[in-house]
Amino acid sequence: MGAQLLYRTTRKLTLTEAGKVLLHSAKNVKQATQEAMDAVAGFGENVSGHIKMSVPTISGDLILADAVAEFCNLHPGLTVDMSLDNRFVDLVADGYDLVIRTGYLEDSSLIAR
Repeated sequence: MGAQLLYRTTRKLTLTEAGKVLLHSAKNVKQATQEAMDAVAGFGENVSGHIKMSVPTISGDLILADAVAEFCNLHPGLTVDMSLDNRFVDLVADGYDLVIRTGYLEDSSLIAR
């Protein structure tokens, strides 16, 4: 740092002007860090809202129904409208947030989204 921060005698320690500036800045950093942590605390903990989803009938009946119900029990502020349907749906026109479809992927280098 190259600056003297303390005056030291046999009886006491005293901050230099540089020490006072550093201490003030350190307190500001500590406060800003705490404010930032407080601002993001709780993100992801309180899941709430409504999800409209469409899933294949077999997957929905055998796998997803119990998993979605358990997830909703863990997050009481969440509601899910799960449509069991094998047809292709239009996400935008039908207002879906999530659509799951299963099937054979012709080219394995493609990524299904």
